[in-house]
Amino acid sequence: MQAPRHPPPPPPPQRSTRVYVSQLPDDMEEEELKELTAEYGTVLTHELHRESAYKCGWVEYATSAEGERAVKSLDDRRMDEWSMRLQAYRYPGGSALAGGAYVGRLVG
Repeated sequence: MQAPRHPPPPPPPQRSTRVYVSQLPDDMEEEELKELTAEYGTVLTHELHRESAYKCGWVEYATSAEGERAVKSLDDRRMDEWSMRLQAYRYPGGSALAGGAYVGRLVG
């Protein structure tokens, strides 16, 4: 006699993920940050602020997969007319998980 089969448990709910970006151009606007990052997923919210000679901010994606895709896709990209390398990393729940990836305004 076999034990009754139960359906598999549902997958865990997706958690939103924040991607932090720093060393953004000093002339970047919030809408430009959103446009740059929306290509990789659903942007739930975002924020941009000045940090000395450059701007930095964060973007919250609906899922961790979207945040991961954004960091991977934007890794080591350069921005037009900006000499600094930009940094991006994921940090769901407010704690940094990965670092050292670069993000930038696409050239071309």
